[in-house]
Amino acid sequence: GTRAVDRVSDDYPIMVAPGQPGLRVNVTLDEMVRYSPKKVDVIDLETCEFDTIDLAELLRHHGDDYQGINDIVSILSEGHIRQPGGLGIDFEHEKVIPTFEGLNTRTPFLKQIHLILKMLEAALETPVDIEFASNGKDFYLLQCRAQSHNHDYLPAEIPRDISENRIIFSANRFISNGTVSNISHLVYVDPQSYSALPDRDALLKVGDAVSKLNQILPKRKFVLMGPGRWGSRGDIKLGVSVTYSDINNTAMLIEIARQKGNYTPDVSFGTHFF
Repeated sequence: GTRAVDRVSDDYPIMVAPGQPGLRVNVTLDEMVRYSPKKVDVIDLETCEFDTIDLAELLRHHGDDYQGINDIVSILSEGHIRQPGGLGIDFEHEKVIPTFEGLNTRTPFLKQIHLILKMLEAALETPVDIEFASNGKDFYLLQCRAQSHNHDYLPAEIPRDISENRIIFSANRFISNGTVSNISHLVYVDPQSYSALPDRDALLKVGDAVSKLNQILPKRKFVLMGPGRWGSRGDIKLGVSVTYSDINNTAMLIEIARQKGNYTPDVSFGTHFF
């Protein structure tokens, strides 16, 4: 649960939709490999401390010890991803990546989750999110709470009669859905110009400029757009260096993943501003 809720900047969760199990966030081989989980949180029984270790290394030495592992991982071989066969997995020599494909397609797990969510939603009269634990056989519901929602984020139909010269920006891959009205200003950090800046000081000045505009522009009436993962604590070349107080007055933050050669910066499935 920790790696799905308190998102870390150097790893990824597997995202599935219980109501639409065939829907995929990552569809190409490169995306499935690149955005697969790489680390796992464990309890060291010798030191009685929490630790984070490399998942591939753990499976290489102890993969056969985990019940139901064939439903958790897939095998990457000769440019293809395949499900484990009847002979099992050679963890020492085969490259495996966690996809949860078997769990999603060969077990009733997603149907069970979908049914639980619908039953709780009907009983509580509101959509819910849950936290749970499972040993592969038994399902333990640990927590249930109502989802927070706002009328600003209700599904919105895009008008079809807008002329091209009135469209400032459009995208076919995005996360949020809704309508934001009464926008007076658009703050745009050009990805190409940002990546061409010569040094760290120049990059930091962009963040400073955004912070000043955040204080000057009318609250909740401007939109921020720019490259990469805003607010990440890693390489600021990959995203504008700001804190929450530098962007807290904006109505919307749009992160742009601009491809450069074979590299596309990761954008967020959630916030980096905690």
